[in-house]
Amino acid sequence: MDTLIKKVESSAEKRIVSAVDLVKKLDISYQTLNYYTTIGLLEMAGRKGRTRFYNENDVIERLERIKALQNKGYTLRLINEAIGSAKRGI
Repeated sequence: MDTLIKKVESSAEKRIVSAVDLVKKLDISYQTLNYYTTIGLLEMAGRKGRTRFYNENDVIERLERIKALQNKGYTLRLINEAIGSAKRGI
């Protein structure tokens, strides 16, 4: 796993951060980050032991999309379906 994390970190456009660092930086709760990951709205970049790592840019972009859709009245369920469809190219 260390190799995967180092490999991804070396990519210029990807910044891998731990879940703890991410919630502090983005001022979201750990429970929200965990829930969004569990239901598939966010994806981990990797894991080392109990520590989860995320691509910071991907999470920020995804959270902005989620908030924008929530502000338009969409539920997390509908947002998740839309994001899932976009991932599959539907």
